This record gives sequence, structure tokens and C-alpha cells, in this order.
Amino acid sequence: MTTFKDKIIENTVNRLIKGEDYRQEIVNAINIEFFDFVLDFFKKIIETKINDKDLDLKWYKDNFINAENLSIEESSINSGINKKTITNIYSSATKEVVLDVANSNF
Repeated sequence: MTTFKDKIIENTVNRLIKGEDYRQEIVNAINIEFFDFVLDFFKKIIETKINDKDLDLKWYKDNFINAENLSIEESSINSGINKKTITNIYSSATKEVVLDVANSNF
């Protein structure tokens, strides 16, 4: 099964081979990634409200900063600071440092 991501890669390669402008394909890839994030975000909100739980800062941190399934890049971005900035400021980007900064930054 071909995914949107596969199609974007294929289109980008085809455009590069033909010497055409490929930037719209990159914009499409960014849009798809953002759309996936938004859907996941709202799905978690709906699940939380259906289960009659509170949506508060603790909930956000548990689901979007400290969740085990998140990469350290995702945790840092969800807290409003990127991993490179953390590395530049703290001279480290270990998981412990990133989570500590992400939790205190948000």
C-alpha cells in the first residue's frame, strides 16, 4: 500500500530528475506531518473527555512531553523549545536533560 509519504518521496525524486521545482512536495510533506499531529492531538483530547478526565497541565505533560512513546525531539518541540536550542544552552541533549528542560519550559 502506498502512503502519502511514499507518494511525496516519489514525486520529489521525479521532479528532481526532471529538473523541476520540488518545493511544493516538501510543503505537502510538512502539511501531512502537521495534519497527523493535529488529528492525534484532538483524538487524545476526545478520549480524555469521553473518559471524564480533566484536561490540565499535568495531562498535557503526561501525554505530550513525558509519554514513553515520544522521541526526545517530539517532547522538546511539544514544550516549545527544540532539541538544538537545548543542546546549545545546556551543552547536552540527553533524554534526561531534554525532559528536564521541556518540563520546566512549558
